[in-house]
Amino acid sequence: MAHPKRANSALPILLRETGLTGGELARHVNELGRSQGIRLNYDRTTVAHWLTGSRPRPPVPALVAQVLSRKAGRLIRPTDTGLVEHTPEPDSPPSAGPFAGRPDPVDQLLELCRTDADPVRCGILTRALYELPDSPTERWPADALPDLQQSAAVPLVGRARTADADFLHGLVEIFAQLDERYGGGRGRQALAACLRHDAVRYLVSVAPPELGARLLTATAQLTHRLAGMHLDMSAHGAAQQYHRAALALAHRADDRDTYARILSSMSEQASLLRHDHYALELAVAAVDSAGTFVAADTHALVLTRRGVARAVCGDMPGAMADMYRAASHLDPDARTPESPLAHPRSDLYHQWARLYESQGSHPRAATALQSSLQHRNDPWSRTYALTQARLARLLVRIGHLEAACKHTAAFLDQQHHFDSAQVRQTLAQLHQQFRPFHRQASARTVLQRLDAAQAAYTDAVRAVALS
Repeated sequence: MAHPKRANSALPILLRETGLTGGELARHVNELGRSQGIRLNYDRTTVAHWLTGSRPRPPVPALVAQVLSRKAGRLIRPTDTGLVEHTPEPDSPPSAGPFAGRPDPVDQLLELCRTDADPVRCGILTRALYELPDSPTERWPADALPDLQQSAAVPLVGRARTADADFLHGLVEIFAQLDERYGGGRGRQALAACLRHDAVRYLVSVAPPELGARLLTATAQLTHRLAGMHLDMSAHGAAQQYHRAALALAHRADDRDTYARILSSMSEQASLLRHDHYALELAVAAVDSAGTFVAADTHALVLTRRGVARAVCGDMPGAMADMYRAASHLDPDARTPESPLAHPRSDLYHQWARLYESQGSHPRAATALQSSLQHRNDPWSRTYALTQARLARLLVRIGHLEAACKHTAAFLDQQHHFDSAQVRQTLAQLHQQFRPFHRQASARTVLQRLDAAQAAYTDAVRAVALS
């Protein structure tokens, strides 16, 4: 005899707490799914079925929990929504730090790269869902640094040399330039192969402490870059897993500078997915982890990230203080292997634009982006192209259509160079934004170019699917 479904008692309480209707929840779940490469088409009737006891398949409960967490401003787990069975976990001893009980970072990196390189299994990684953590993010951990030679993935394979560390640090700069010039869709497999075959081999070689730390730092920076390349392709779960591996490697290298930069990137990703409170938590952790131990440009980076996160969460006094402090740390000539194309003053103006935009001050945001472009003399980088597009979208909002057409044309002149989900999404957003102005001559010309660019991307995707 079939048992009747039991009504979901948890979800209605969460809907009341967040002020969401069933239709709004469905729409937000659809949007969050699309942002992570999952196509969903839910509506209010779907949520009505959930309320009567139906349970969607994974990863939908996790998406629902993320939407509710975002709206409630607190962590809500999938089991809290009533959409999955709650299975109590066995008692476990308290963690000794953020990496206690986790796989060895070298083992973890090797497994990620193996999965990435496997044509059959790579989809598991690229389709992985972004997860909100169950526990608060910890700052730079105070527990003792683990010994370099703990990895069980590969036995010791000889003695590392200074040239090996030089090679890896050279790769950091090379892949940073390739990523900016061509987008995250190109070179990911090559970078994963370098990490798997070279970096891991060096890390499990015999090396004195100073050389071992250099090898670990370079590997952490390369892993951080690979996370960013996955992020550029909207593979958010994969990016998160690589970020975590990079963070553990930077900790093992005793490298606060790289550690703080990775946390800042993780905050950017959380912000992109509109997990605003988690983004702020990560940004605060980045500043605290940096302390007084990092370079001036890293101080500026983590402070601007915290400033924007504070503004989004409503703390404007704290946000303004962070932004002005960041300017005092700014080194106009700063260049690092991880960011050889860096333009610190341009980046600062870009963050000011994000802060103004979060407050609805679109004219001031547009002015800040114009200043950002003036300080970035690198017209063939992805950042430059996306800044042109972002400025164009702001100018449309404030009614400056002619200027918006000019910046959109500049974006279209460059966009075909990049294999980047960010660029493709921006192209679609611009197309939608310009469509209401199709009767105006300048906008009509831009729309024709946007149509052609979108058609080219569609044909390319179809060709890949048929090959």
